[in-house]
Amino acid sequence: MQSIVITSGCSGCGTGSITAALGLQMARQGKKVLLAEAVPGLRRMNRLLAVREDGLFDLGDLLEGRCTLADAVLSTGTAGLTLLQGPSAIDWTPQAAAVQLLREELAGEEQYDVLLWSCPPGAGALQQGLLPAAQLLALVTTLTPAAVEAAAKTAEWWACQGAECQRTIFNRVGRRLPKDLGYPHLDAVLDAIGARLLGMIPEGAELTYSAATGNIARRLCGESCPLLAVYQP
Repeated sequence: MQSIVITSGCSGCGTGSITAALGLQMARQGKKVLLAEAVPGLRRMNRLLAVREDGLFDLGDLLEGRCTLADAVLSTGTAGLTLLQGPSAIDWTPQAAAVQLLREELAGEEQYDVLLWSCPPGAGALQQGLLPAAQLLALVTTLTPAAVEAAAKTAEWWACQGAECQRTIFNRVGRRLPKDLGYPHLDAVLDAIGARLLGMIPEGAELTYSAATGNIARRLCGESCPLLAVYQP
């Protein structure tokens, strides 16, 4: 089982929508996916995945031993994709030991192919608690100076915490680099962030059905497929 954390350096990069789209794409490609929303207080995934009602238990309850996995998971409208809804408490922080235990238990049961974590932007105690889940860390960023700077700082923080496998997803990519970006080409942006490119999502793409998110989902699952080029120098 793969455990993948999706995050960003700052808000506004589309991380939540992309995580939901990747979960849907993986499920459509035949993978059994458990999407864990580690974003406290919002429960956006319920809306993004068309889960109409809140469950009685959530990710926080599961990690803190107040319920079983069967009690906490919610079905979605997509076969193969289930949801662990986010904790309702806005000050929730996961414990790394509990995250590690959940990952090991799920890997041992072989019930899921992918454990996909939706992680809020930035770096702090919550992100530190999710470190054991980051078998692969995918960092979403848009091509603006502020977003790239935040992504670089966030990637450096995760690396210092011990996250070894980091990848970059560029979102809302136009056919030309913005003039105010401050980098001559995408390779220079990747060098600044310090994480290899996983994929690019073009500006205006309908994420759930985009060929770009389908391509990224395949690459996350270990398939060898080419990057989709949306940028022309």
